[in-house]
Amino acid sequence: DYIAVNIGPGSFTGLRIGISFVKGLCFSNNIPLIPIKSFDIIKSKISPIDNQFYICVYSHKHYAYAQEYYKDNKSLCSPKLINLNNKIDIPIYISGLLDVYDNNIKNINITSLDLLKVARESHCQSTNDLNKVKPIYIDYSDNVV
Repeated sequence: DYIAVNIGPGSFTGLRIGISFVKGLCFSNNIPLIPIKSFDIIKSKISPIDNQFYICVYSHKHYAYAQEYYKDNKSLCSPKLINLNNKIDIPIYISGLLDVYDNNIKNINITSLDLLKVARESHCQSTNDLNKVKPIYIDYSDNVV
């Protein structure tokens, strides 16, 4: 019925290859595509009790791609890069982290089944306009928190 793809943020090369491959499959078979953000996959696996929190995807060294959310699951800010060594006073839910930083950071494991679950809930957001589906890149030139 459709193909779902994670559009990031995440590995720059992995996103480009994965999204290009899926676009080719969708185009050649006339199948709708559902783009899913990494943050939405992680958000589907948590039940935050705090008024404010970060959802993150580990990037490299001590950095993570982050989206700030509020208890109503709304975000008012653009995604950014954060330094996990900095003192951050709100909880962080992160995927892909191997190191231990502090108790405020909770590691969330995500799988392709989690992507599928979010896609099923978002199937009305499918598109046949493949030119609109682009990876989410967060540049290092953006402000690092």
